[in-house]
Parts: sequence; C-alpha cells; structure tokens
Amino acid sequence: METPDLIVGKREHRFRAPRNACSFLEKRLSFFEHYIAAYLAAHPDGRMRILDIGCGDGVISRPLAVRFPQADVLGLDIDEANIGLAKKDAPQNTTFVCKTLWDLDPRETFDIVIASELLEHITEIERLMVLLSGHLRSGGLLLVTTPNGYGAMEIFERTWKTARGLLMTSRVLNPVRRALIAARILGQNERERRLMELYPHVQAFTMRRLRRLGASAGLRLIGAGNVSFLKGFIPWDMTFGRSARLRDWDAQFADSLPHSVANGWLLTYLKTME
Repeated sequence: METPDLIVGKREHRFRAPRNACSFLEKRLSFFEHYIAAYLAAHPDGRMRILDIGCGDGVISRPLAVRFPQADVLGLDIDEANIGLAKKDAPQNTTFVCKTLWDLDPRETFDIVIASELLEHITEIERLMVLLSGHLRSGGLLLVTTPNGYGAMEIFERTWKTARGLLMTSRVLNPVRRALIAARILGQNERERRLMELYPHVQAFTMRRLRRLGASAGLRLIGAGNVSFLKGFIPWDMTFGRSARLRDWDAQFADSLPHSVANGWLLTYLKTME
C-alpha cells in the first residue's frame, strides 16, 4: 500500500509501472491503481467516488470497480454502443451513462476523476480543465493519459493525414488502411477506427503546457510517467513492434527516458483550491 506522502509531497513523483505491466491497457491500469491506492491510504474512511470520462466500453472503469469495491464508479461516454457494452455484466458498484461531461450536474463531485485519452480530442481545453477541477473534491486527484504531441507517434499521424489530403490518393491509401486495421496495427477494428476518425486529435501537448493548463484550473501536477517510446508509431508497429518481447522492452525502456521523447504520458494532478 502506498503512503499518503505520495500525494502530499512537494516534489513531482516519477511513476514507473511494474515490469509485468507492459501493454497500453496494463500500464494505464497499473497507473490508476497506484494513485487510487495512495488516495485511499490518505483517506481510509468512507466510500470513494470515481468518475471515468470517455469510458468507452468500460475497459478502465470495470477493472477498477473490481479492484476497489469501496468505490462507486461512474462512467460517461457519448457513444451509446459503448455504454451498452460497458453495462453488460458490469460490477454492481458501477454506473454507465451516455452523456458528456458538459451535461453532468456541476454539483456532483468526486474523489478521483479519470480522463484517459480524452484531452487531445477537446478543442476548448482550458474550459475542460476548469470543468474537471470543478468536479473534484478538495484534495482529489485527476488522472490523465494523453499523447506527447511532439512524439514520434503524433508527428507520423499528422504527416500521414497531410499526405492523404495533398495527394488525394484515397483509392491507394484506403486498402492500406483496411489492411492495417485487419492486422490490428491501426485500431482494433473498423468501428474503433471510425470513432477515432470522428473524434480526431486536435491538441498537440507538451509537458510544460499540461503543467500550465493544470495550474490555471487549480490543479498541481504531482506525478508523471511515460507510456511507451515507439509503440503507436506505425512503422515500428508494422515491423519490430509485432514481437511481444520487443513491445515489452519498449514499455519498460520508456520508463527510464525523459518525458520529452516518450510517445505518451501518465499524469496525476492534485486539486489545490476550492
């Protein structure tokens, strides 16, 4: 069990996942569990409320509800099909609702708010950060995962989209895209990729900007970790990234790298004001 010092210390904590948590999902779950356990150590009494925004099919909410039975977990997503999947055989301490954060009652507050792979899709990012902070209790934690806007993965994605637009070669690129989807290199299936195209990345973050965005909303960045070094960079995923051993190496190697060269980040904010 983590000590309360982890979330009240003045220095920024460097998160490193256990060696057996190498996939993108495993690393995220390890990160969320790590800080939720730390919060529980600091606040051992009573039930805890967790909000998962953009919960998808419950891939994060459901395991956390099982891992922390003393928590009530609310998952929000704008896709009805996702919510339907999330509700199927869901743990009793979960609730899944098809709505946006903008529609949530502003009086509702939570101990933990999770925004996993969400911020990069939002145009009004300053407004979102203020809203996220408003739904946190004093001393609560905002747990974020988001891409490095200037990592290899995001630079390649922007270059790919520019090439499609300039060359107008959809007849050539679409079969390539379908082949990448079939190989689970570009999204897990056609539906997942369609959702990615409907809600593209509109933000390119640096760590400095993310610290500044948090501070302007009364949120202090207290912990940060790296997701991967090369995973998500399509040339890697199509070649060396097909090897499970090399994928594991990539995830573990990322933990020792400067944040500026990682492909994605795991961030913990502490609410510091009412």
